[in-house]
Amino acid sequence: MEQDMEQEMEQDMEQEMEQEQEMEQEKSRAGDLERLKALRALIQQDPRNVEALAEAGLVAVLVERIRSSPHTEQVFVLQIMAALGFMVQKSPGRIAEALEAGVIEAIVSRLLTPSSSEGVLLLAVQVLVFLVENKVALHHFLACNIQNALIVVLERGCVRSSLLNARVANLLSRVCELTPGTAQHVYVSLLRSISATTAAIENHTSNAKDHASVTSPGNLAARLAQIDNRCITLCQGLGYLLDNQLITNTASQQVFEAGFIDIFVRLLSQHRIISSHLLETATWTIAYAISGSTDRAALLGQHSRAQDLVLIVRRTHRLEDGAVHAYSSLMSSMIGALSTTDRATALAITSRLMSCLMAVDVATADRSNLERSRDRAEVDRIILRAQHTTGNALRVVRRIAKLGGTALEVLLEGGLFKGIVSLLARSQAYSECLRADLLQEIGLLVEHSPRLGLHMALAGALDELKVAVERSVTVQELCNATRALACFVEHNTPQGLRITDMALAKACDEVLVRILIERDARKTNYEVLLNTVGGLGYLNKRQSTHAGDDVPLSPTSGDTAHTDAAMRKRYVEASTALVSLLRDSEASGDSLVWNSLWTLIYMMHGPFASACIKAVHQADGVALLSSIITTNGKNQPLVCSAAKALYEVVRAFPQGILDSMPLNVRLKVLACAARARPLSSTGEVDMSRTLEIAVDPENILESTMCKLETVHGDSLRASALKIQYVSGDVEQVGIDAGGVRRDWLSRLSRDLFNPNFGLVIAGFHPNDSVQLSPDPSFAGMSMEDQQRWYMLMGRVLGLSVLYGDPLGTALVPSWCKLLLEEEPDFNDIRYVSKQYFSTFSSLRELRETDPLAFAASLRDLTFTVNSRELMMKEAFERDTDTPPVSPMRLLKPKVASMLSSSKLLTAHSPPTSLESITTMSELHNAMQVARASQDRNQLRRLLLLQNTLLAKQKDLLTRPASETKRARRLSAVSETSSVAMESLGSPTLKRPRFRSASTDETGDLVKSPCHFGDAQDDESKAFFRGVGPIDKEEENHLDEDQDDVDDDEEGASEDEKRMQRMMSTLYDGGDAEEINPGNFNRYLEMLTYKLLVENVAQQLALVKRGFHEIVPRKLALLLLRPSELQSLIEGDRDISIERWKANTIYKGNGNVDDADQIRWFWEYASDLAKEDRQKLLLWATGWRAIGQTGFAHRPFTVEVTSVESPAENERLPSVATCSFHLWIPKYSSKSQLVRKFSLALQEASFGNC
Repeated sequence: MEQDMEQEMEQDMEQEMEQEQEMEQEKSRAGDLERLKALRALIQQDPRNVEALAEAGLVAVLVERIRSSPHTEQVFVLQIMAALGFMVQKSPGRIAEALEAGVIEAIVSRLLTPSSSEGVLLLAVQVLVFLVENKVALHHFLACNIQNALIVVLERGCVRSSLLNARVANLLSRVCELTPGTAQHVYVSLLRSISATTAAIENHTSNAKDHASVTSPGNLAARLAQIDNRCITLCQGLGYLLDNQLITNTASQQVFEAGFIDIFVRLLSQHRIISSHLLETATWTIAYAISGSTDRAALLGQHSRAQDLVLIVRRTHRLEDGAVHAYSSLMSSMIGALSTTDRATALAITSRLMSCLMAVDVATADRSNLERSRDRAEVDRIILRAQHTTGNALRVVRRIAKLGGTALEVLLEGGLFKGIVSLLARSQAYSECLRADLLQEIGLLVEHSPRLGLHMALAGALDELKVAVERSVTVQELCNATRALACFVEHNTPQGLRITDMALAKACDEVLVRILIERDARKTNYEVLLNTVGGLGYLNKRQSTHAGDDVPLSPTSGDTAHTDAAMRKRYVEASTALVSLLRDSEASGDSLVWNSLWTLIYMMHGPFASACIKAVHQADGVALLSSIITTNGKNQPLVCSAAKALYEVVRAFPQGILDSMPLNVRLKVLACAARARPLSSTGEVDMSRTLEIAVDPENILESTMCKLETVHGDSLRASALKIQYVSGDVEQVGIDAGGVRRDWLSRLSRDLFNPNFGLVIAGFHPNDSVQLSPDPSFAGMSMEDQQRWYMLMGRVLGLSVLYGDPLGTALVPSWCKLLLEEEPDFNDIRYVSKQYFSTFSSLRELRETDPLAFAASLRDLTFTVNSRELMMKEAFERDTDTPPVSPMRLLKPKVASMLSSSKLLTAHSPPTSLESITTMSELHNAMQVARASQDRNQLRRLLLLQNTLLAKQKDLLTRPASETKRARRLSAVSETSSVAMESLGSPTLKRPRFRSASTDETGDLVKSPCHFGDAQDDESKAFFRGVGPIDKEEENHLDEDQDDVDDDEEGASEDEKRMQRMMSTLYDGGDAEEINPGNFNRYLEMLTYKLLVENVAQQLALVKRGFHEIVPRKLALLLLRPSELQSLIEGDRDISIERWKANTIYKGNGNVDDADQIRWFWEYASDLAKEDRQKLLLWATGWRAIGQTGFAHRPFTVEVTSVESPAENERLPSVATCSFHLWIPKYSSKSQLVRKFSLALQEASFGNC
């Protein structure tokens, strides 16, 4: 008893000791594993660690641990393999050390060990890939029979590790490449292994029948799966080798002689029981073997059992897509090769494929006979198998057709596509599932092949599709039917257009329209509607009128040639249905909305255009399309499509558009309509066209002119303009995505609209506004230059409107009114002449308060005015301290006293004596010098001298001997137009065409007609011509003539005398008609016309011409008000910080709008003066003012950097003007932020893109 107890105690103690030892070993292994992981991390961190460890002998240690580690320690061996791989990678010295330590033998041992995991095998093969690059290693490979070891790995059947199989195949191919003598052995070995597995599959089939009663189905399936996996990996290995094209023609012939075809035909003959994966892999292996070799493909096709390959499609279930792809590639190569060598065999294979295609037709026709001899379940299985066969054949034919080549010609000759049409004709007898598949395959078949589409259309496919659409039972069937029809008519090639014409002739659009109208009753889904709208769009595109923007479209015209009232009614209903669909599908998806919009556009250009437009308008389409534009701002293709559709409606129904449509919507319509091409056969707006120009920012005016004057207006309008700044031959950094263009427009407009440049003069209210100069020649600019610069000015204004980029320039209201062909009124004078407006406003007030005094004040006044010279003087002298000289001094003293409280019109002060200037040519040269030096006082003196010379020569030219003193005194320098005065409300007064003085080439005075420009006239002439030189005789004669003045002038000053000589009549004979209370209003009308229209008529004509090259005239008149145009061009020049903040988003970790740096930035911006705030906006966005629509198209983004360091505190802020993105370093204080931003604005010329 005691002995038994002692034995038990000893056994317990031994067990405890064993457990402790196991725990110690487990701890030791865990420690070793952790140390290995740390070692691996150390190796990966720094290459210098690898060198140090290699010098310490780590390579030999790792090889030894591979050899000695237990096979059960898979994780441990995995870490060792990974570390060894890092050690030997790209290091000949360490590779040699590993070879000397016996690394290949150790790894081969692991490869041949059945218990090695897939991970260990993968890393082991990768180490061998590193080693094979060493020539010494190659001998070790051959000595260790590495090829057999790798084939053994493939035989493992590691299906899930495709990477392992690929690496094994790559290593085998590398060994075969380095040792060509071993290649044949590798291929033959792989073929033998595949043959063995094929035999195993065949034996399994027979054994399964013999031992079905004694072997469970689960065991049979598991055994078959194991064999299947082994065959897959072997085929993958052989396929990788063949795909690498390392096999030569001689070697391939030897492979074929080794039974390649027989083995794989035997394997594929088991297609009913092998997996889809094996079927796909084996098929790809055959395709790789015959790829690129017509001889090998023909050899396969001529094999006695080659036609049996067609029977693969007779599987009992649907083929996977990968298997279909592989099988189609194989059949295409084989049929294509046989088409030139043995066409009869190629047609025979095609015939067998045709029989597979028609399998369901045969089975369905024979169903009644089958039901008499077999039970219903078996008949259903036969029908189902036939359906799978037909479906597989359809997909194979479609893939072969997509591959094209000679195989497609054989299929066409074999009548397969006509067979598909015949299947479609009898599809109502098939199952719903097969009908849907058939329609889907037909759509995919013709989607990218108009040739096949035409071939099938000629065979009657369109008729059958129309029936299929009408009779579709399920939503899926209807979806596939509509898609197939849309695929037939989508092509834009000549063959595709022929299909579309056939579809229209067969009234296919009728069934699509009916689906739209009955979409609720048909229970359509998103896909059905998308296909229906797409197909209807393609059909309507074909019958579109292709009317461009120059063809007016009214709601009462355009349909006279069409008498089909029923079709008209359907199209009207379809238009209404599309509007309803758009209203319902705004949240459904952009694709449906986009397709619906373009279908609507095509219908509004089709045979029933006006009826469709009217239907859209009556369905409240304007509001709907406006909503789409407003809510989809980021989706530009969708917005542009909606804008184009909306334009078609508003140009037919323009009433109330300006009041009912928001400005941002009208601007989008204007931009899209202006930039779009007329609707053509392509039917799309090409927004991808770009126009790139290089501009010198240091000479922006001249460089821009040189570039743009060679660009046609249509190209400038329709293309996306991109600017590149180039200084000399050096390009500045920046890719224009909008920011550089905005900066360029701001810089260009700042110089172009500068009064010192000579094209404009200062206006009033505000004082920095500008108006067209009534006499631009004062700056010495030639007639040709004036035409060029005013045209450019108009283009710049148009680009501002087109792109929504404000120029920060305030135009006087009359300028904007005249651009939009609206008549200015008297109140607009206050913006162009403060003194004229004040004087005549006082007279109007006097008429109401004291009619007698008013009548007395008009006594002896006539229809004359001195406008151009006084407006020029007023513009240039308003900032000086010189007291103005009033023209009212020419009136009676009583009138002057009545109006003494008003600011009166100024006259020129006596000109400075410039004896050296005696001709207009010398005067112009002096003006150029004064303008270049920006000497405003000199310019004023030269202007006065110019007026003096002009007045003297005018008096000389127009002074006949019989002329009265009064007529001589009031004759004027008259450069007036032939514009009819009816526009002023006086149809009885016509403006005659006057003639102005000019000089011929010899300098003699001549008289020539004064031509006024027109916006569409390419021959617009200059509105000013200089006069010839004045010699001494003429000066003496003019001095003597001063003695003939009227007695009323005896006490007048020289200024008053000169002013009287510059007076011009408001109409021919106006100096003889005195102003009285009865005609005072007419005088004001003529005065308004003179000041605001006639004085700038030719300048404005050129500006309008340039403006309408960018913004077409009818678009501008339809969509813009003058006040809106003024706001668009000027923008918000005060730059509301609150408005800016409201359109700003913040980015970055933890960035919120109350972060210190962000708060400091807004405080800094708020404290800036107006001019500095404009500089900040220009630097950040490229704008000098915030546009009318603000940041609607893209919000401003502020991001504070996350790094906080002394170096970061010294960085300047940066900005991407194209994306409105500002990066603010994490400054330590507000003073530092202000200092850095001030420096950035001072140093930077423009923001970076």
